[in-house]
Amino acid sequence: MNSSTKKKAFLIAALFVAFFTIYALVLPAITLDNDTASDEPGLNTDTISQEETNIYNTVYDPFSIEQEKENELKQAEDTIFFYYESEEIKVTVEAPKDAFPEGTEMVVTPIAEEEVLDAVTNTIEKVKKVQAVDITFYYNGEEIEPLKPIKVSLVSEVIKEAKDLQIVHIDDEGTGTLVEQADVETEEDEVVFESKDFSTYVVVVTTEVITADGDEYTITVSYDSDLLPENVSLSAEELTEGETYEAYKAAIEEELGIELNYIRLFDITILDENGEEVQPGDSVKVTIRLNDLDEEREMQAVHIPDEGDMETIKEVNVETVEEDGK
Repeated sequence: MNSSTKKKAFLIAALFVAFFTIYALVLPAITLDNDTASDEPGLNTDTISQEETNIYNTVYDPFSIEQEKENELKQAEDTIFFYYESEEIKVTVEAPKDAFPEGTEMVVTPIAEEEVLDAVTNTIEKVKKVQAVDITFYYNGEEIEPLKPIKVSLVSEVIKEAKDLQIVHIDDEGTGTLVEQADVETEEDEVVFESKDFSTYVVVVTTEVITADGDEYTITVSYDSDLLPENVSLSAEELTEGETYEAYKAAIEEELGIELNYIRLFDITILDENGEEVQPGDSVKVTIRLNDLDEEREMQAVHIPDEGDMETIKEVNVETVEEDGK
């Protein structure tokens, strides 16, 4: 007998032993009554409760397993799926078969942030980032809506990276409505909801915001909810002419290696509910809006910590404020 034949023979023998062993272990529980089983060596019927016997029979009942498979097959036959996937987002729709006529198609179109931002901010105040798609169904070239609610799954990196998020539906009139997320188990990069009204849906990453206002400025700090305790507030004081002002100006000019012809200095502090200074657990977004700032100026921002070296902020977006404060 060559090596290949030996391997085949061993495999067949192993399968037979495994099958016979399983069958021999299961068979007594099915065929032996208590009187017979009590006479068998190794079986103690006094220690097996009726509840344990029921559980055992349920687990190994081939009829229950077959019925479960039939139910799953019936559910699959009664359900239709629609799929869309791009580099940015994946959309999966699960619908009852009678929600759409046969031959319905789903069309998904990514929507730019600026097209939905007004509607979103009118619905949710604390917006950090958005990701939008238009989901539309067509039958024979005509736009249709499902006859009953259907399940929608959205998967993306934006969702994965979000600490807090909401779903907003924007109707054809441009009105936004909050959508309740389904109470189901999801992946970390997934949100699921149900709806029967379709147009634009927006994943909205929300943020906490605190604000400090002055006569000629507004300062806001946006942050994820886990970076600071609850009920914090923002304090801001503008430093004007004086020894402290001149000392900071000179230090900044030396750091940047230029002479400054425009500078605004702010002492910005985050306070807890007891008025004590707190620091965020990670980077936060600071926005300073000024009413005398020329958009044509090339601006730089510098952070002067209480301790340590001065830091030049690399990413600076210039925002101006009109005279009426808008």
